[in-house]
Amino acid sequence: PSYFSALFKEQMQITFSDYLTRRRLQRAKELLVGTKLPVVEIAYQVGYKTAKYFNKLFREHEDCSPGQYRKNMSDGR
Repeated sequence: PSYFSALFKEQMQITFSDYLTRRRLQRAKELLVGTKLPVVEIAYQVGYKTAKYFNKLFREHEDCSPGQYRKNMSDGR
């Protein structure tokens, strides 16, 4: 695992953990805009065990909550 992580970072210029978080959040944004699934279900589907942790990460990366992101995107912002 450590060899993979080092090789991944060398090739991608980002840690595997950061890459995985970005991919999960990107998928979550697609689900927020494209479905009416509750945020809790979206958190679970993209790989988070708790909605609380998902909300925390989402806010850190997007500067808004998942619910606010969905509202902003549906309002055309």
